[in-house]
Amino acid sequence: MIKIAGGFASLMLAKDTVDQKALLCAEIQTKQRYGFGTYEARIKAATGSGLNSAFFSYIGPADQEEHDEIDFEVLGKNSAAVQVNQYVKAKGGNEKLVSLAGPADEGFNHFAFTWEPSRLRFFVNGLLVNEVTDTLRIPTARQKIFFSLWGTDTLTGWMGPFAYKGPAIMQVDWVSFTATGERCLFAGSLTCNGAIPVSAPAKPQENL
Repeated sequence: MIKIAGGFASLMLAKDTVDQKALLCAEIQTKQRYGFGTYEARIKAATGSGLNSAFFSYIGPADQEEHDEIDFEVLGKNSAAVQVNQYVKAKGGNEKLVSLAGPADEGFNHFAFTWEPSRLRFFVNGLLVNEVTDTLRIPTARQKIFFSLWGTDTLTGWMGPFAYKGPAIMQVDWVSFTATGERCLFAGSLTCNGAIPVSAPAKPQENL
């Protein structure tokens, strides 16, 4: 379920109004595919164990392509961290868990990744938290931009036990793509920084 109001896009996991035994998840995806550049979003994760609040780029079999993907995922069992990861031709195993200074479901965080042919960098609130330079682990296919909120009671080891306690909401303040060679298209963009930040513990940009 998706709602646009108050300057935010809200993705909601809630009961189906027709079939009360069923739960509806939420997903937003672009029609356009994007290539190398900087991808950014300011989001607030949903609250609840067993939930996954994600900002990512993806292309795969549904679009008659091999599976390439670059991820930020907040897992509800520990909202004080975000997992970064990437897939190349359906091969993952590149997960890294990054601690945040506060729970991602209590305030907004600025997640960004800069994707280049020979380097992939992940940033949280302007700070570099992961860098990949092995080109075999860097996606190459142009991808769509996605946001999703979903839950499961089967992947408990990864996402924690799930029990529906009412509607859960993930909020998106804004999203941006800046192609390689462009910079500072709007105030607050990571690309406005004159130097690449060094790796450091992430700190939330703003709390509500």
